[in-house]
Amino acid sequence: MVSMHHRRERGDGLRRAWVALGVGLALWAGSGAVAAADAGVAFKQAIDSLAAGAYWSKPFVENTLSARLVRDWENEYTLAYKAESGRFAGLRIKEVELRCSKRRARDCLLSIDLAEPGPPNMAFVRKFWPQAEPTPASPHSRLSHEYWTIERGPDQISVSNQYDAPRITRVTVALNTQRLQDPLNPPPVPPQPLPPVPENP
Repeated sequence: MVSMHHRRERGDGLRRAWVALGVGLALWAGSGAVAAADAGVAFKQAIDSLAAGAYWSKPFVENTLSARLVRDWENEYTLAYKAESGRFAGLRIKEVELRCSKRRARDCLLSIDLAEPGPPNMAFVRKFWPQAEPTPASPHSRLSHEYWTIERGPDQISVSNQYDAPRITRVTVALNTQRLQDPLNPPPVPPQPLPPVPENP
């Protein structure tokens, strides 16, 4: 027969086991939250480092992203490169595309598609880019992306996610010597002085 003393010891041991399990789960969840926060900081730092380049070149992008760019296409105005591997903020890259103007060396567009998704999009934007302008995905295309854009002078930086993913899967940085004007919204024409009134003969 099991004594009351042994039963109490067994009950106390069971309670201690449950407490230990609860503490372990809390620590595990907490470490996950810390890891997610660190991932968001690392992601933002990677974007800032990339956008801080005053001048981009094929070697600069290759060294920054550990990628090997190959010439993809070119025309009279643009030279484009692509890569199908690399690393960004510790994450594997699926594809990189770099387009640079032949007329203005600094004018480049860099698009990074991630094989491993980045931090949660909404959490990242709310914490680091609260001033970002959102553009929703098109409801008519499953390939459309929702994205958020910030402007730093004439430069633009965007992060986006695929239609079925809550995490960032694409980073786009556009370095522009001067802000491109929207042809549908041209800058206002400054007022011109009225012609002089002719004198009476």
